[in-house]
Amino acid sequence: MVVYVTGAVKNPGVYTLEDGMRVKDAIDLAGGILPEADLLRLNLAKKLHDEDKLYVPKIGEVSSEQPGQESLIVADGTGGISSYSDGKININTASLSELDTLPGIGPTTAQKIIDYRTQNGPFKSIEDIKNVSGIGEKKFEQIKDKIKVD
Repeated sequence: MVVYVTGAVKNPGVYTLEDGMRVKDAIDLAGGILPEADLLRLNLAKKLHDEDKLYVPKIGEVSSEQPGQESLIVADGTGGISSYSDGKININTASLSELDTLPGIGPTTAQKIIDYRTQNGPFKSIEDIKNVSGIGEKKFEQIKDKIKVD
């Protein structure tokens, strides 16, 4: 798999990793962190996926995220990983702020999605999101063309 590592790392760039590698592995491949890196905002144990972008924020940095655009995603406690390559949000890796950009999904439901995948593992299909409390058929119809699973 190929991952783009950027932000407060010594050697930002595109790296090839083996399947199942984690945020920590990608940071190590990028030469490690810079002194101003804020690792507390990243989940170093999070598994990466092909085409992910990993952004290591600086201490005190505020997110400049633009919903729906490829952007540098600053972690909000769920990892600094973005999967906007095709304009769809990967519900298995999206942060709370990314999920919150979906129609009809506010911060509370976004947290329920994250809690569900933490407790039950990754979604196997986009239809599985209907298993999350608060997401029924009507809400699924609103978001189905904007989400994906990998």
